[in-house]
Amino acid sequence: MTWRCVLAVAVAMPALPAVAAASDTTIATTARATPLAADAGRLLYSAWDGSAYRLTLLAGGGTSRTLPVAGQAQPFRADIGPGPDGHELAVYPRCESASTGCDLYAFDFTTGIERRLANADSPSDDEIAGAVWRGTLVFSRVYRSRHRGFIYQRPLAGGGRSRRVSALTALTLDLRGTRVPFSRSLEWSNEPWLAGSAGAPSRRLATVPGSGAAVDFLTDVNPTAYGSSIYWLLVSSGDDDYSEIHRFNRTRGRDERVPTRIPAVAGGFAYDAGVAYYAAPVQGTACPPDRDCTTTIHRVDGLTFEPAPPIRLR
Repeated sequence: MTWRCVLAVAVAMPALPAVAAASDTTIATTARATPLAADAGRLLYSAWDGSAYRLTLLAGGGTSRTLPVAGQAQPFRADIGPGPDGHELAVYPRCESASTGCDLYAFDFTTGIERRLANADSPSDDEIAGAVWRGTLVFSRVYRSRHRGFIYQRPLAGGGRSRRVSALTALTLDLRGTRVPFSRSLEWSNEPWLAGSAGAPSRRLATVPGSGAAVDFLTDVNPTAYGSSIYWLLVSSGDDDYSEIHRFNRTRGRDERVPTRIPAVAGGFAYDAGVAYYAAPVQGTACPPDRDCTTTIHRVDGLTFEPAPPIRLR
């Protein structure tokens, strides 16, 4: 399973109602499906302009602006976090093709400067995801010869060796303090997991079953740490198309969900300070797997959660 499955989208959908009793508001529209990243009141997405994806910022006041970095053929799979000097940074891979020749870059929102994270670069393998928290960088590297990946930690600046955090392949990463939530790549699904930059063992947060013979495909999207919980999106596509906002409540040690489902296969999810964001096809749009469809980005406030039943595959 490749990272592209997190961008799977659905065919024609009914109107998207409010999630539970929360306030669900459309805040932006883009021509194709997009991943999302959020932190400190900033929301990042990839806007297709007809020739390339452009890294786009939606900040306070609801105004979008294109960031001063080169566009690319694939959507930006970014994470946002504070750097060592307090500047907010976006970390993302740039790839020569869909998922090979990948190196990590960082964009500083304060200086407006993009730079390659050369100290995390392998000349022969691919860094496919990264996240920063103050002076620490975590990243996911896939070894082409071994067809598997690992998660590493190293100082954001300077030399020294990288330390292995987990011997699992991560499609997306987040970092908050010492918590490293990630989407683990499996053969027929992806699952939310949690590792620790301080050396804690990796643990599964929810079992997302998968089978090549099933009528539906289940996956997670972008596990994100905030407060005492890990927030993530469960997506089902096939005969039963929906998305469902989840959180792993670390205080109670259980998976929880928003009671009302989103009746669409969302391609992006982010969470920041009590607010969830998701990106999904607009009403009535035929949306093929190549992501060539109009997508709306939603902000959801006032979320309420209930204990989640075991996730089952049909």
